[in-house]
Parts: sequence; structure tokens; C-alpha cells
Amino acid sequence: MGKVAFVAWLYVMGLSGLFIGGLELFEKMQFSWMSERAVMKSSDLALTRAAKFAPGQSAQADVVYETPGGPIAVNGKFLSGDHVQALARGESIRLRFLKSNPHRTLYDRDELPSGFKWLVVGTAVFGAAVVAHRLLRREFAK
Repeated sequence: MGKVAFVAWLYVMGLSGLFIGGLELFEKMQFSWMSERAVMKSSDLALTRAAKFAPGQSAQADVVYETPGGPIAVNGKFLSGDHVQALARGESIRLRFLKSNPHRTLYDRDELPSGFKWLVVGTAVFGAAVVAHRLLRREFAK
């Protein structure tokens, strides 16, 4: 790999780190500021049949989020196999969902990454790319 390709690679890696870190931080802030806590319950009769004949398989089902402000019906929610089994047994699942998009959920045991690590790495690599670019320009100017 030549010097120019290495500097270009540093720029790409630095910008990628900044982009990934920014996206993760945006998603974490979105769930912190614009989410609502709820309890998910099944409103789909076919869910028990799906749990019985295809145990462990994911499924789409109609569910209801019960919030302090009232129930919210969500049609066609994708559920993992564990959640299908729990809802088929009549259990409820605690979660947080985005008010603007109820299909985007974060379950109680889940935690989003902060994104700061990617931002720090991206900034460091981007800084190294700028320094390497300046040194390369000095070398070519001679």
C-alpha cells in the first residue's frame, strides 16, 4: 500500500468512526428523549398457535402497548422467539418505544451503546489522517 492510499484509508476510517459514533449517539438520545415506557401484551389469537406449532421461531403479531396514557395498538410487530413464547403464555413484556414509531422498541434488559468510543476513535484516526496528509504534502513539495 502506497503512502497516498494509506492516508486515504486513514481518512475513510476516521470518517467511518465519526459516522458510526454519531448514529449510535443519535439513537441513544432518541430513546432517552422521545420514548415512552409501556407493557406489551398480545392481541393476536394466532400467536398461541404459532408458539405451539413453531416453538422458538420469530413471528409477526398484533400487540397492544399499555401506557399510562392509554393502550396503543401496534399491527404487524416483529417478535423474537422468546417474546412469542412469553406472550403466548399470557405474560407481559416491559419495553420502551419511540412515540413517532412504535415498531422501534428497546426491551428492559437491553441497553444501547453510547457511541462515545466510536467518536473518540474516529476523532483520533481523523486527526492522524490530517497530520499524515500534511506530512505527505511536505514530502511531495520537496
